[in-house]
Amino acid sequence: MLKEFSKYTMSNILVRATGFIIPFVLAYYYTQEEYGVISLGYAYLNFFSMFYAFGFCESVQRFYYELRDTDQREIFGNIILFDFFLVCCFSILFTILYFVSTFFDELPKSIFLMILFIGYLKSLQNIGLSFLQMEQKSSKYVTVSLISVISDVILVILFVVVIHLSVEFRFISLLICNFISSILIIFYIKNYIKKPKVLFPLKFIEVLKFALPCMCLPIMSWLLTTSDKIVMSKLGTMSDVGIYSFCFSLAQLPTIIQQGFNTAYTPIFYSEYENHKKIKSIQTLFIELYAFVLMVFIIFIFIFFKYIYLFEKYATGLVFIPYFLIATLFSAISTMNNSHLAYSYNTKITLLITAITGPISILFNYFFISKLQSMGAAISVAVTMSIQMFLSFLCAIKFGYFAWNLKRLILVFIFFFVGIFMSNNIYIFTGITIIYAIYILISEKKILGNLRK
Repeated sequence: MLKEFSKYTMSNILVRATGFIIPFVLAYYYTQEEYGVISLGYAYLNFFSMFYAFGFCESVQRFYYELRDTDQREIFGNIILFDFFLVCCFSILFTILYFVSTFFDELPKSIFLMILFIGYLKSLQNIGLSFLQMEQKSSKYVTVSLISVISDVILVILFVVVIHLSVEFRFISLLICNFISSILIIFYIKNYIKKPKVLFPLKFIEVLKFALPCMCLPIMSWLLTTSDKIVMSKLGTMSDVGIYSFCFSLAQLPTIIQQGFNTAYTPIFYSEYENHKKIKSIQTLFIELYAFVLMVFIIFIFIFFKYIYLFEKYATGLVFIPYFLIATLFSAISTMNNSHLAYSYNTKITLLITAITGPISILFNYFFISKLQSMGAAISVAVTMSIQMFLSFLCAIKFGYFAWNLKRLILVFIFFFVGIFMSNNIYIFTGITIIYAIYILISEKKILGNLRK
């Protein structure tokens, strides 16, 4: 697993590090208001992509090994065919809503139409990447990811830095690079699918039943981490959205580690699920290290805003970042709890969690933003994610098993929240971070020693 984890993590670091250039370029060359429009376009793009993918990424992962000796290729052919039908239906629905309502008024028509098509290309890529992930074709997985982001960076530099084009060309670059990546992913997965002889057989219906609740998982993530920007665009200004979104993008940099871990961990998790001791050890150690990375990242953020004056216009958003990182840690824990629920076919439980936390997120966003403006949005994200983590913990215990070392997990929370509370004093916070690092080295010296070997 460590070998695969290193591949995925390094590729994610390269992808994010390369893609990380884009927010800085856009933030520097566009005004806060224009950056807000771009961020709002991203928010709706992610929303459309969730409906287009329809939970099939999770279904491929869940049923991949069960279908290996059956009609696997035809079932996956059904997935691609059915997904294309869904995309057509949802695209028509969203287009009608755009012209008959005022909900999408903050987005220009050209941007709205582009993100509809980009959403389908991204969903197709994600489904294809699930095939490659389960086949452990990490090199092909990495190739698709890198080509997509590198081509995007090149086009952004050309359109924004060199030619100084309008914000619409940010999405034209996305359209071009996603089209290129989609062609590549189709070439890579062509041997894993074929035209089905029977449309929607019983096995596909089982996959579909699993997919529908799974679609709610990314919706939950979107509600908790993206809907705040839409609510802010309605209650505030696009400048508020721009400043908030830039700092949110900055705070998302550590998630490359979580994504790399999840990508490599998924096949191991499904194959080693019954080895409770191993699962517990892996998950707990990762959260300990992840919390340490987030604490180090806060130190980096303070240094960044203190010495990088190019982005001084966004410095007022510095106070949001600790709340974003709290939500990031809780999200990592919740994701692992939900994996246990998915494995044991308790996807209805994850749907219930979504049904509870989704409306709570919207209500919190509306309430806190109306009272505290942008700060309210950051507080809402952290509070809602804490509720989601608590619910996912309870459900994982009831319907799966408690795959955590409770004592070590509590210590993680103590160090992390004491550090966050003292983050306004960078010297005290740095001291707490060093003490936490020493604690990890002492408590996990056996496991870390095995890793060195």
